Amino acid sequence: MKVLLVARHYPPTVSGGSRRAHTLVTGLRSAGVEVRVAAPQPECGRGDVDYLVYHPNVSPSQGPPARPAVRDHLREWLLFPDPDVRWARRAAKAILQAADWQPDWVITSAPPESIHECGLILQRRLGCKWLADFRDHWLESPLRPVRHYSIRRYIERYWARRYLSAADLVTSVNLRIDEELSRLKPGTACKRKVLPQAADPPPGPMMLPAGFRHVVHTGSFSLSDPCRRIEDVLAVFREALALNQKLVLHLAGRLTDAEQAAIARAGLGEAILHHGILPLVHARELQAAADLGLVLASPGSPAVPGKLFEYAASKTPVLVIGGGRWVDEAGWRAKNAPAVLAGLADGVVLPVPPSAQETGAQLRLWLEEGSTHGIRAR
Repeated sequence: MKVLLVARHYPPTVSGGSRRAHTLVTGLRSAGVEVRVAAPQPECGRGDVDYLVYHPNVSPSQGPPARPAVRDHLREWLLFPDPDVRWARRAAKAILQAADWQPDWVITSAPPESIHECGLILQRRLGCKWLADFRDHWLESPLRPVRHYSIRRYIERYWARRYLSAADLVTSVNLRIDEELSRLKPGTACKRKVLPQAADPPPGPMMLPAGFRHVVHTGSFSLSDPCRRIEDVLAVFREALALNQKLVLHLAGRLTDAEQAAIARAGLGEAILHHGILPLVHARELQAAADLGLVLASPGSPAVPGKLFEYAASKTPVLVIGGGRWVDEAGWRAKNAPAVLAGLADGVVLPVPPSAQETGAQLRLWLEEGSTHGIRAR
């Protein structure tokens, strides 16, 4: 079986979105599937990408947001379902022009949701099957501000129905996203599947100084979700440091200039260590070395962040700050967050998630079933 995966975010580019695409590829390859990858040019090195398709903004700026120009507003309002649709079409064109490989399946992993435009084009032009994968909600608790407008939501429902109708198979990382997809396009139950986020055990722990309690946060804050404020973490950490002066907070990921300034203003000195942007393998090593993994979720976030699965695979206790109803339903909201940070109360020990090999084997079964019998619902 031959599978082409198209992703807007893929290693070695550092992005939370690259996690899902990476585990899909490694899982399918472990199941004996021949997989090729199409993605933008990475920040450093070529990585494991077969079709490099240029994107002008691989990673977000760390500086303060620039005042949107008129053309930015036009792109946001006139390009559907989002401005990255131009990249999706360029990716489809580049793959078709290469004409060097015929996949049995194309997989597109969103967000951005426009990535599915590439899958639809390749499905029609190559005659292959198409799997549309969703790792985030589309219109429920959207991160794109424009999607809060009623007219925009009305129009984007059309695009959602268009993609969900055409795809041969639809996967999502959890049941809540699957439920949203069922509301966007009823009658697709026979081709919708929940494929949970996978996470393999880390390669090994990073060596950290002994005699300290190491708290680790990997990933960005407001660059991933504008409602995630680093100040919320700093406030809790300051209280915890008063309880345990052997605390060290490790931050690994891209921070904005404003977030770095907030750390400086906090005046906590060497108690906070910013590692900068780490490759995925080193970020996993840091997670494995942590005494506590830290997750900051925005108040209205409807779904479990993907990094929780990595902490779980590392068997690292976790503290969740903020978050929506999923935190309370899972019983993960700490009664005393500073005490947990300080080591005076226990963090949450999460169940070990499936490995990439396990989800890859399951996905191959679904692809084989779809190739043999067809599972399309219009």
